[in-house]
Amino acid sequence: AWQKHCEDMARIIYKNIQIQFKDKGIGIPDIYVPKENLFIEVKTCGYKDFKEQIRRYSSDGHILEFWCIFKGIETMNEKVKYVYAEELAKRMKSLGRKDLAAKCHQFIRNVFDQEQTILN
Repeated sequence: AWQKHCEDMARIIYKNIQIQFKDKGIGIPDIYVPKENLFIEVKTCGYKDFKEQIRRYSSDGHILEFWCIFKGIETMNEKVKYVYAEELAKRMKSLGRKDLAAKCHQFIRNVFDQEQTILN
């Protein structure tokens, strides 16, 4: 569901996107924005080190963003950015899409509610 939501938001922000773009040398990133030379990988959080994806996707002048619900491990690199649900919600609100902003907050709440249930 987070993947689909991110695709919807990417269409609002960038207009022309490609989903599951296939490139033999790079792989299959979740979202590709040709005009921006940008790959977007959708993750719940930085639950592991994504060095291999960073190496592949940020080659040849491409930029890589990880769109995550909440913060986890961040592998720092000048061609890599981590964008979180809270920031995406603000962008959606500023673009007049309060519905998509509200859905970002719903994802944040749901993830933490599930975690709380497990902890209890």
